[in-house]
Amino acid sequence: QLLAGLAAAHREGLIHRDVKPENVILGARGRLRLVDFGLVKPALHPTRTAGGTVEMVVGTPHYMSPEQVRSSRHLDARTDVFSVGVLLYEMLVGETPFAAESPIEVMRRVDRGEYVSLEARRPDLAPALTDLVGRALASRRVDRFEDAAAMREALLEAIERFADDLEEARGEGTATSASLRQQLRHLRGDDRPPALVERAWNQWEEQASARTFSAARLAEETMERLGLRAAP
Repeated sequence: QLLAGLAAAHREGLIHRDVKPENVILGARGRLRLVDFGLVKPALHPTRTAGGTVEMVVGTPHYMSPEQVRSSRHLDARTDVFSVGVLLYEMLVGETPFAAESPIEVMRRVDRGEYVSLEARRPDLAPALTDLVGRALASRRVDRFEDAAAMREALLEAIERFADDLEEARGEGTATSASLRQQLRHLRGDDRPPALVERAWNQWEEQASARTFSAARLAEETMERLGLRAAP
């Protein structure tokens, strides 16, 4: 869903430049929403001010591409592809690939492409997935996916290959492979989400509703104690 949203922006010639966890919101029914378009700009257009064209470094260091670390000029959709690669790596490992003690050191590591590959950190993952993340995190943008649409299609193909590998290993279809295939059809707009996914969404919404109620009640009680609101 994140890649589909970015693909829509890329089709319009726009790049986000600040794809990071804080800007990816989980909404109702598990739908992801990409927010905070404050740094959006037309692809390949330099940043300009009243005084003319200037070189500026904008973004969040952990999620910036090497070319974005060096300058905001002449960026294209592949800088967002890199950021999504960082997000995937972080989801699968638990930390960003270029983590360091200071933002400057993070940017140095990004610029040099210094990180431990996903394959080395998670040898249990399917090669199709580790290869996809590795390509998204390529230091040279020419080696990355062309845009979010291309990366999304590659991700769907990786999931499909994983389902094929499961069936080949077991010699037959499994509940997991069937669920993966249904999820693929759902992501392509041809089917409902798997029952397991729907149950997870329902549980999340129930928990979110309970947390919201508890927070609201706590706020009311606090205001009552402070004399800011009369008790019912």
